[in-house]
Amino acid sequence: MHQSSTFKSSIRLYGLTRKNGDGQYQEVSCTTTSNGIPVVRAFVSRLDAELAAQNSDLEAQPLSQFFCPSILAEQQGSLNLHICLGFAAKNRQLLVQNEQLVPMGWFTHIDVRSWGEGYYLNWGDELPSKLGEIYNLLKLANYNAFLNILDVAHPKEMHWHKSEAIGVMSTHDAETSSWDQVALFDPIDCRWCFGSTAGSYQIHFN
Repeated sequence: MHQSSTFKSSIRLYGLTRKNGDGQYQEVSCTTTSNGIPVVRAFVSRLDAELAAQNSDLEAQPLSQFFCPSILAEQQGSLNLHICLGFAAKNRQLLVQNEQLVPMGWFTHIDVRSWGEGYYLNWGDELPSKLGEIYNLLKLANYNAFLNILDVAHPKEMHWHKSEAIGVMSTHDAETSSWDQVALFDPIDCRWCFGSTAGSYQIHFN
């Protein structure tokens, strides 16, 4: 039976999921921290989520459409998220591991004592401020406005943007190189933009 989502947030977040035999989204893609804590991957950008899902059997969807509270039971009433924005890079080349880009972002822990249908996750000013710092770092001052447009874009338009991003992407193997840059795709000028991370990000590998 389909279980309605209980994930509502002041910032739209995207996850990676796969469907079961009944065509229902059945799970959310997770990674783990260095000490083994399960972490839900939550992408601020729909385009980033689409790019992260390439070369896998996963698909990008808003967390609000498929996130079920069962994972909360596994985490005993708390929720650990990796808020993803952009991808790891070095020397203006994106890192690739297992044919997939390496998302970057911040780990956050949310203490959820009574998660239910009416629960609403309000990020306040801290997360928008962090995102704004990255947009400014990469000289993409209006990037958030474009992300809002992509939130309601037709799938064909999203596929076009993803194809454009892949077409101008230069990569190298994450296993043979460290990282010191964050990269975001600028759909307006059809180019990847790079900026020094300066220790502000937490990386995770697939």
